[in-house]
Amino acid sequence: MSNDRKENALALWRSMMEETELYIDYEELYEILIEMANGLMREGVVTEAEWLDLVRQASKILA
Repeated sequence: MSNDRKENALALWRSMMEETELYIDYEELYEILIEMANGLMREGVVTEAEWLDLVRQASKILA
């Protein structure tokens, strides 16, 4: 696993999380972020602990 790939993937995930004003439907954004987090874990880009942190962060969108 390339460290650059991990950094790029997490940077994309975080930019989507931070730019919520670009999305009309927060539930859809939440689903996209969860799907991305799941994919990152499946591909071995993030650890289970990192995945859990991403899921917790995404959940804040719906709060």
